[in-house]
Amino acid sequence: ALGETARLANYNPSNLFPRQQQEFLIICSKKNLEWGYFNPWSNHTKRGHLYGHYTESCVTAGLSYAYQVGFDSPDRVNRPHHKLNRVFRGCSEGGSVQYHSDTHRMAKNTTHFAILPDMRRTTNCLAQFDLQQPPSSSSGQNYAYATFRSRTPTSNGMANVLPTQEMAQERIQWKSQQSQAWDTIVEHDFGVLPQDIWKMRQRLEDNMVMLVQDSLHGQCGTTHKAGFSCKDSSKKQLRELLLRIHEEETSSTH
Repeated sequence: ALGETARLANYNPSNLFPRQQQEFLIICSKKNLEWGYFNPWSNHTKRGHLYGHYTESCVTAGLSYAYQVGFDSPDRVNRPHHKLNRVFRGCSEGGSVQYHSDTHRMAKNTTHFAILPDMRRTTNCLAQFDLQQPPSSSSGQNYAYATFRSRTPTSNGMANVLPTQEMAQERIQWKSQQSQAWDTIVEHDFGVLPQDIWKMRQRLEDNMVMLVQDSLHGQCGTTHKAGFSCKDSSKKQLRELLLRIHEEETSSTH
């Protein structure tokens, strides 16, 4: 009904917002919590591991685009997520990105929305935010991380999926924080029960051969999605994982 009304009224958003005035905003988090299927410090794990860190580039988790009404050129901002910070200037350049109290008051029932930067000051830029000094919610609780993403063999890119000695050393400070992180961050920040993650991991483990074979088939193949990474290194790691699984199954039968 609304579409028909607009048609009858000859409504054309482009007439109200000329192309040169069309604006956009890209929003992503700099501080992320990551769950890895494997544990870089132990070969015997039923939980995987948690790792909190800052990223200079945008991750897909939480990546959002806002367009002005009538915006008709999404290709202008359609870039690989890890290259956005190289292509677009940061909204905080020339001044710090600050939290705005009015934004928080307008979002009484959506606490997480209140962490967004003040978007009224700048557009046509990349707003990368973190939660170092988030506004206090009505319950008086703050949040340590803005996004929660996983790194499993089902990931399109295999970076930081299979543990290495370098990874174990780089994340060593989190080795002693695993229990605390499971107990105090996952459910508090994201409303996810750790037990549900562990159950999901078990389902992945039970079907890992089939999942890896499917991922290997999809890497750089006809079913590969545009915009996602396509690397020979990913295929190599998937093959290594299949070999590891086969060796483990073989040793368990002897």
